[in-house]
Amino acid sequence: PKRTGDDFRLKGENAETAVFELAQRSFFTDWCYPNPRWPDGKELCDLLVVFDSTAVIWQIKDLQLDDQGQPSASEVQKNLQQLAGARRHLFDLKRDITLENPRRGPEQFDPATIKEIFLISVLMGPSADSMPFAEELKKHTIHVMDRSFLEKALRELDTIADFTAYLRTKEELFRNLPH
Repeated sequence: PKRTGDDFRLKGENAETAVFELAQRSFFTDWCYPNPRWPDGKELCDLLVVFDSTAVIWQIKDLQLDDQGQPSASEVQKNLQQLAGARRHLFDLKRDITLENPRRGPEQFDPATIKEIFLISVLMGPSADSMPFAEELKKHTIHVMDRSFLEKALRELDTIADFTAYLRTKEELFRNLPH
């Protein structure tokens, strides 16, 4: 059967909900902002986690694998571009953004308080035969994870301090790899 736009929208929403629930268990509801939006309603990213002076920007894609067992390179690239765009909108454009937290309600986002930013691309759906460790786009490291790895990581690194320490170490390793 042919898939409709609603099928793809629901698939994406289910993937976003799964990641949001994992994040809530590890980082608490008070630090999680699902689907933050501009005042005009346009979505910035799928999930923003803000704790103290750290922000973690998440973009989630539910992708099918091709005949070689890999996700579509163009869809992966689109996800990475969306993350870079969200980072730019949140931290470089200096526009007012009101975040909506499920427990605390709306609050003004102040990018000046953020000292550390992480970008995470989550590729849901079937696990690929191989995945990139991380990608660099516009001089920003983007952590790439599939659902299986994300579930294991958030089960083991179940505090924001542990998770961001892991991301910091991973970025250091990535910077030292030959490119």
